[in-house]
Amino acid sequence: MQAAQRDFFALPLETKAKVKRSINNPNGWFDDEYTRRTLDLKQCFDFFNEKSVIAADQVTQSGVIAARNQWPEGQPIFRDVMETYFGEMSRVSFKLLEAFCSALHIPLDSMHGLFDESHTSFMRLNFYPPQRPGEQRMALNHHTDAGFFTLLIQDPEVHGLQFHKHGQWNDVTPELDAITVNVISNDVFKAPVHRVLPPQSGKARHSAPFFFNPKPDAVIQPHPAFVTPDRPPVYNPIPWAKFRNQRYAGVEMQDCQLFQVNTIALLRWSAIALLPCTGQLPWEQLLALH
Repeated sequence: MQAAQRDFFALPLETKAKVKRSINNPNGWFDDEYTRRTLDLKQCFDFFNEKSVIAADQVTQSGVIAARNQWPEGQPIFRDVMETYFGEMSRVSFKLLEAFCSALHIPLDSMHGLFDESHTSFMRLNFYPPQRPGEQRMALNHHTDAGFFTLLIQDPEVHGLQFHKHGQWNDVTPELDAITVNVISNDVFKAPVHRVLPPQSGKARHSAPFFFNPKPDAVIQPHPAFVTPDRPPVYNPIPWAKFRNQRYAGVEMQDCQLFQVNTIALLRWSAIALLPCTGQLPWEQLLALH
């Protein structure tokens, strides 16, 4: 997968521009991403679960963007590799969902209203060019992710990812053949702010986050298990499709602002852990994160 990713970003600019995302389609290549109103120093390529488009046709008053994936012409291996990898990340994510429910002591079937095969998860390929002399920009400015949880493949040789804790920035050192998991509650688990420094080694950096997201018609709100008279809900209910579309359009919206700053109403990042890329995931590591 990482080799196919490198090959794609090595293509001529005009080739990548043929599959550039637009206001009508958030999928494809782009080099104009803003985080916290600041241009990021990177190129990206996004693709998503196209099964979510079928379900989106049934969502009323959501304004779901009926987009499709855009693939570069003459690159069949790239598409095949990425679609296969996406399928594997989806499978792993549903297994992780079981582990998170266990850690939070909530029944797995309480998630059935949020997830099915039409989940709106998407994959992003990142390319961070080497920092130019005298350049002071961040490669990716500090933020928290807005999805359910994130699985990240990092470049094992070029570092850059950091998370903020106790008033200081801490490096997330990549390990070979490992997935970095941003683990996710009406504030039972805490979400770290993170950022990416520009490559300092003269080499480009690549990463590939998989964002596991609910289905389009899911309504996100605090889970009943975490709402008590002493702990009232601190998040407003919001349709997931509405939030995603407003966020992509850059619309300032109170519900979306609250939702994005605090991430998701049920689950939000608590820590960053490294899991080996093997057939079985060490659930005890996840359960120990709380």
